[in-house]
Amino acid sequence: MTDSRLAEGPHFTRRAADAEIRAQLSNWEIWECKEPDFSYTYDQSVTLHVNQGAATLAFSDGSSVDLLQGDVLTIRKGISADWTIPDGIQNSYELHND
Repeated sequence: MTDSRLAEGPHFTRRAADAEIRAQLSNWEIWECKEPDFSYTYDQSVTLHVNQGAATLAFSDGSSVDLLQGDVLTIRKGISADWTIPDGIQNSYELHND
């Protein structure tokens, strides 16, 4: 089956959540943001699952990705992103030791 949400860039991979990810979510931290926009530099890789809401990330290398509820996004360390969040967002996330 093809993942219609699959998108890849030099510093990210977005995909639809599968059963394996959904089974792990109870062990992940929760992060919520109601700010309409902010910037963040990733000094550690992270995988996040969008529980509620939506966002667009514009990365410092010029690439961008949109996020919808149910998406999983892995961001590799060493990149900055500007987040645009229209109506708030709640994510589960896991940091990676790379």
